[in-house]
Parts: sequence; structure tokens; C-alpha cells
Amino acid sequence: MIATISLVNYYVDPGNIYSSSKKNYNKKRPSKEFVKQLIKSDNGILFNNNIWNIRDIKKELAKTPTTADCAILGSSRVMQISSARPIKSLSNICPSLINFGVSGASLEDYLITSKDLLQNNKPLKTIVIGIDPWIFILNRDKRWRRHKHDFLVMKGKLEENSKNLSIKIHNETLFNTALLFNLINREYFIRSIKSLLSKKNRLIEHAPIFNYKEGFDRPVLLSDGSGIYTKNAQKKNRLSKTDGLVSYDIRGISNSKLDSGEWYQEKAIKLFVKLVNHLKKHFNIVFVITPYHPTVWEITNQPLVKAVKNLEFKVHQIAKTLNVQVIGSFNPNHVGCTKEEFIDLVHPRDECVSKLQQFTLN
Repeated sequence: MIATISLVNYYVDPGNIYSSSKKNYNKKRPSKEFVKQLIKSDNGILFNNNIWNIRDIKKELAKTPTTADCAILGSSRVMQISSARPIKSLSNICPSLINFGVSGASLEDYLITSKDLLQNNKPLKTIVIGIDPWIFILNRDKRWRRHKHDFLVMKGKLEENSKNLSIKIHNETLFNTALLFNLINREYFIRSIKSLLSKKNRLIEHAPIFNYKEGFDRPVLLSDGSGIYTKNAQKKNRLSKTDGLVSYDIRGISNSKLDSGEWYQEKAIKLFVKLVNHLKKHFNIVFVITPYHPTVWEITNQPLVKAVKNLEFKVHQIAKTLNVQVIGSFNPNHVGCTKEEFIDLVHPRDECVSKLQQFTLN
């Protein structure tokens, strides 16, 4: 039984995480064709997470020439920042933009996307870097490892050591062990079976006209790379009650302060600064901070609030040193976002992120 489950999970691979060792995988899920149709779509493309890997899509998008003014890097918390929907964001600095946000984005993801943007033969003018509470914690999310070679190349370039691609990544053994255990994961097996039973989901399906604010029956990726949550997900989150507590383990904040005594790693900050300085040679750089739900801030002694206060102060220090503009804040009161302008505790709606540029510090 275990062998059967493992084989199904490996070959179906709904999360697209074992594909690096399968030669024909790109033929099954052609991310290049997906992006080709995405950028020409009127209402976006229906996105099935069991079929497509969002990091593959965004990587292909970063390689594609564009006439957009800006690129935005970040996690799902920036996915509502858009220039392709009625409520536009950052329009003062980005009349048009491409959203490269991916779920659980880490600093490593930023290096990977930056490498592709630098190689694009039709580069953008501005890169907007989303700031999350975990941004200065290396290897806190392992999904970036799908494109770890690109990370190593970019990291080597920043450290002037591009020839040394045999750098050992911290916790490599743990990551491989996690992949092994995932082969017998019950939830992953259910996703595999659903993927097998639904052949039509493998098609690239264009979304019909729908109300962006209400969402559609299935997730939608818009032509600029921003995402629309499902109608049920948005409705559920609007009706759900919460005490404001956020699991800071899940969000990347450790149970206790890091070894340095702060909410960040100095080595991560050094790598981030090297990245920004390198990108500044080619692009205008802006930092953007998206807020958390007002209810979160009502519980001032929870670790997340303490962490983001420390981090926001640190980000402004870094920005001042690098002469980079900072837009937005973790605190919704500074930005002017109300409770109704959030999808859930950690994800602001487009109504909220459209207000970010009202709170700007140089």
C-alpha cells in the first residue's frame, strides 16, 4: 500500500515538486504556453494548484519580454497588487506592473526571480520588493528549492563567486527527507487522485467575465500575474470570526527570538543588501509593506506584532542606508485600511493595497 501511494504521488505529483527528475514533465504542464496565453487573456486564466506550479509560471513570466513599468516581488500578501483590475495599486510609480508574488515567498525566491529579470532582453524600469515578517530568515520555506540552481548562481554572482556552484545549502538533508515523507502523505495522495480523475483540469482554461470583488468559482490568475481568490474562499473569510491571533510559526516567525536576539538574521540582511545594491545598477528599487488585519493589532503582546514592529523599524534603517523609498506599513491604521478591506488576517484586498502609496517614507 505504501509503495502504491508513493508511486502515485511521485508520478502524478499534483504540487509539481518532483518534476526535476522527470524528462517529459514540461510536456504535461507547459508553463511557457500557459504564460503565453495568460498575458493575452482578457479575464485571466483559471489556476489549478494541483496541475500548475506557481513558481514555474512566475519564472516563465519573468523571462517573457513586457512593456510593463514595474515588477513586484513578494509572497501571497502582495498578490492583490495589480494594474489589470478596476482597483489599481501603486499607480503613481507603476502605471503598469507584473506581479511575481508566490505563496510563501522567501529571500531565496527574490534572488531567483531577480536573476531572470536581469536576463530579460526587455527589462522593466522599477522593481518593487514586498517585505514580509520572514523576509530576513533564510530557508524558512523550502519551496524555493525547486529552482535552487538559479539561486546558487545569483548568490554566487552577488558574492563574486559564480564559479562555485557546489555550495551546500543549509538543511539540504532535511529537505530531501521531507520530500521522501511527502510521498506517503495522505493529503498529497488525495490531490493526486483528484488530478488523475479530472483530465479536463489539464487544459488551459480562460476565465469568463466575472466580478473581481466577489471572485469566481475557481482561482484566477490575471494577465499581470496577480491573483483572484475563489468566491467561496472570500465569502468564508468575510463571515469567519477570529480573536486576532496569528500562528507565527506558520508565518515564519520562530517561537523564540533568533540566535542574534532579534527577529532577523544578520546573514540574511547582508544578502538582501547585496541583492538590492546589485539591482539598483539596473532598476529603480522600491520597498512595499502590506498591512495585517486591524484585529491582529488589537492583541499587541502577540509575537507577530512584536516581530513586525521590529522588522518595520529595521527595514526603514536599511532603506535609508540604501536610499530606497518605502511605501506602506504593517499597521493598517497607518495606511487607512479597514477590517472589510481584508480577505483574512494576513491578506489585504485590492481596496486596501490601493491605499499603500498614501503612506510613503523616503
